Amino acid sequence: MAFVILNEVREHDVALHRSLDSFNERCEIFRDEREFLQRLGGGNVRAVIVVIYSESLDGLLVIEKVRKIHGMEQIPVVAISVIKHPLPFIDAYERGADEYFTFPLNEQEFAQKMRKALKM
Repeated sequence: MAFVILNEVREHDVALHRSLDSFNERCEIFRDEREFLQRLGGGNVRAVIVVIYSESLDGLLVIEKVRKIHGMEQIPVVAISVIKHPLPFIDAYERGADEYFTFPLNEQEFAQKMRKALKM
């Protein structure tokens, strides 16, 4: 099983890995939306994390696409935004996210809410 992550910018990789270390699961980080969505169709996904940027990646649309993939209906989807604005927060939940965070991540809160989303 793996955490499958769509993250356009490498600078957040370290924080993501640190926040997920305690789960002892593989983290697969993708920069390309197409490759990310193809990987999700392959199964063995513990949770999906989509980092939302205001640049080229429309993370909210990606969340909708994830929810339409067969077998992904019950997999936890987490949105992380690099901008602190209420609109992505509301939209993320409306489009299918189970949790929403902003950078910088509070690693303890992130891990606790991930455990809840994973029903651990």
